[in-house]
Amino acid sequence: EIHLVFEDKRDTSHHSNQLERHMKSIEKENGDKIFIYFKIGNIYNEKDIPKEYIILDRKIFLSFLKNSNLNSDVLKMYIDYLEELQEKEEKILSLIEKNEFTEAEEKELFGSQYGCYKIMEKICQELEKINKEKYGISIGTSFGRPWTNFTVFSEWNPEINLWRGI
Repeated sequence: EIHLVFEDKRDTSHHSNQLERHMKSIEKENGDKIFIYFKIGNIYNEKDIPKEYIILDRKIFLSFLKNSNLNSDVLKMYIDYLEELQEKEEKILSLIEKNEFTEAEEKELFGSQYGCYKIMEKICQELEKINKEKYGISIGTSFGRPWTNFTVFSEWNPEINLWRGI
């Protein structure tokens, strides 16, 4: 027996201990267990994915599909879609290296969750060089709309069960 567990994500990340719960749900089953974290969107916190999971990202999956002998109009459309996602990501990465943007570039960069995340990541790296503090970036979705959060101060006070942050 082989137990194949997929966690399929697009524009969100794993949460609520999903990956650990999936592993626990079949821990008593006999046979091999294969866990796959499949994400055609961007993987923001790869280090947070349990080591038991094989990461299948867009680049790997796209390469597999393009090199397969599968042939259908639907598959061709899906490959085009994945290539479009890949091109957008590569464009955002090149834009981040610039210091000035056209209005269209600014809209593309700041209008995407990935662009906001990569900008904040760059700011974090620069701030950490200056004052050696650790800053946090988190992403998620709310009612289907993506958000990105940059934390410059975070403190939990267990005495009064309160979190404060900026």
